Amino acid sequence: MIIRTLLLIGLLSGCATAPDNAARAPIPFEDSAFFPKLDVANRHQATRLDKAQANDLKLQFNRHGGELLAHQWLAEQLSAQKGHFQYQERVSELPASTYEVRVGNCLSLVLLTAAMAKELGIKVRYREVKVDPIWDRDSGYLLINDHINIGLMPGFMPTTYTTSRDTFVVDFLPTRAIAGYRVNFVTEDQVLSMLFNNLAAENLIDGNIRPAYWMAKEALSYDEHSTQAMNTLALVYRRSGLEEQAEFLYQRALSLNQDDLTSLNNYSVLLADQGRLTEWAAIHKRVELSRLRNPYHFFDQAELAFANNDYQRAIYYYNKALDKADYRHEFYFGLAKSYAQTGDHLKAKDNLAKALSLSQDVDNKKRYQSKLAAFASRQ
Repeated sequence: MIIRTLLLIGLLSGCATAPDNAARAPIPFEDSAFFPKLDVANRHQATRLDKAQANDLKLQFNRHGGELLAHQWLAEQLSAQKGHFQYQERVSELPASTYEVRVGNCLSLVLLTAAMAKELGIKVRYREVKVDPIWDRDSGYLLINDHINIGLMPGFMPTTYTTSRDTFVVDFLPTRAIAGYRVNFVTEDQVLSMLFNNLAAENLIDGNIRPAYWMAKEALSYDEHSTQAMNTLALVYRRSGLEEQAEFLYQRALSLNQDDLTSLNNYSVLLADQGRLTEWAAIHKRVELSRLRNPYHFFDQAELAFANNDYQRAIYYYNKALDKADYRHEFYFGLAKSYAQTGDHLKAKDNLAKALSLSQDVDNKKRYQSKLAAFASRQ
């Protein structure tokens, strides 16, 4: 799944302190500032298929399950080849919607898997995979995408004959192998908190502040210790002029985890904006050192060099960005346009093809395809 963690600007940091009482104090919700209240999905809607979908799923299993155990059959149905389920980054949906459209991000597809499993009597385990940070940028926000998958537990059905007792792990991460990464098992409440935090983050990115507030609040109702949801709510508060409440949330997150990189970065931005330079300096050095872990730090330097017609320098920094994140299409596109300016059309074409293969956005795909066609017309 994709779990969205929002940062205000470029970047991560290390260690800081926060008041000890912040973790014990209640989270400051400001409902009156975000009226009217938004009705959000309840637990049943967030974890189950609708009645017609459940009946359809059971019918399909009864007809086509054959000698497979339920968890084996479901694992096969969730494959792109059989189930036609497609990964797409910014699509956080409830299970019933994902079942219909067959498209979702990792979290949506994990929740769909769990909902389908419940209908077939399959036990599941939610697995948070500690992959290397997957960076993204959207509407001026920097995002760190964490990852989650799901295990389908074995269990005999009366009509099956196989003796397989394997647990099947269903994973929707499209571009990266996950072997060797540490796995933490998480509860359904924690997964639901991730879902509503995703929805809050997506609304915030789109400028929908009121829905973002109610979604972030719902996320914290499922997991009051979610530093991700605290940061999202703090950004909502900052966008709404509620600076004290935002600062409290950063302090609360840091009292729970003094090394939480997102909280440290966002808190440092708040302190800088308020001119509190002594407090800001206490964490700024760690934030600056951590910038080197962020590929967009190098991407921004590459873009600046390109704008200044310094194409060799741009190529250097685009490659530095790719060293940190070789899955971002815009980095390859930056290389392509830089090589084109230097006259190296072969490398430009190769990098443009890579950008096209990695992009999942329709508009970007059309842009890259048109530029590839222009290269082809020159040959």
